[in-house]
Amino acid sequence: MALFTSTRKMRNVAGFTLVELITVLVVGGILTLIAMPNLRDAVRNFRLTSEANEVVGALNLARSEAVTRARQVTVCRSANGTECITAAGGWEVGWVVYQDADGDGDITAGEEIRVYQRLTSGMTLRTGDKFKDFVNFQANGSATGAAGNTSAAAVDINLRLCDERQDETKSYLIGIGLVGRINSTKGIGGGLTCP
Repeated sequence: MALFTSTRKMRNVAGFTLVELITVLVVGGILTLIAMPNLRDAVRNFRLTSEANEVVGALNLARSEAVTRARQVTVCRSANGTECITAAGGWEVGWVVYQDADGDGDITAGEEIRVYQRLTSGMTLRTGDKFKDFVNFQANGSATGAAGNTSAAAVDINLRLCDERQDETKSYLIGIGLVGRINSTKGIGGGLTCP
């Protein structure tokens, strides 16, 4: 009987040494620290764009409903969705789109078309005095504000949406044009600044 002898060859096992592993972790940590501010700004910009789209959507909804119903539809500042706010402050508290069917000037149950909640913390949405509390869209799509100020006669129909950075170059200017058309642009202009 022959004895079998096994001769194994030693294989070199590839892997990381402790020094190589520490080097990779240090380089990865440095790259993460460099990328963090850019990531934070990207998240803020995305959130600001999302909120701007929400405001534009609300104004477009009100205008569309006014034309469809052939009646005035109002967008007003509202923290609870059941009453308009006429006190000092901005639109960041929330707003409601409604049609005042009974003509009493108040939001009666069933008149609201859509209620919008408070903006994300740190955001502000401000406008000039003539449109600081509400915007009415007429059956022809045009907009009016306090004391019948129309978008044709008022420069301060714009709304300025800012985040906690309070940087106007990153903010949105949402405007209502001569015939009630809503637009949004990023950056400075429009006579409104971030608070």
